[in-house]
Amino acid sequence: RKALYSIAPLQSRNYIVMEVRGNLVKDTRKELLSKFEIPGFKKTALVVVGEPTVDFKKKTLEYMLQIKQEASDRTFKAKKMEEKRQKMVAKQ
Repeated sequence: RKALYSIAPLQSRNYIVMEVRGNLVKDTRKELLSKFEIPGFKKTALVVVGEPTVDFKKKTLEYMLQIKQEASDRTFKAKKMEEKRQKMVAKQ
């Protein structure tokens, strides 16, 4: 983690610092933000607490189902290709 914090200000990339305790303690947060004082870094904070909204849950469920479906499709296609290959080998 220390290596990342020392190298991060030198590169122009987006970073997310997900340290709950460290970000809630004022002194620790100031110390961490001081490493990113270089122009070009945009500091944004977002605190999310509580039950997610129905829309968020719905979108998340749709996304997860899409990922599962794509994985299932790949497995099905691979299985069909293997069966086809075995039939071709059996014919010869």
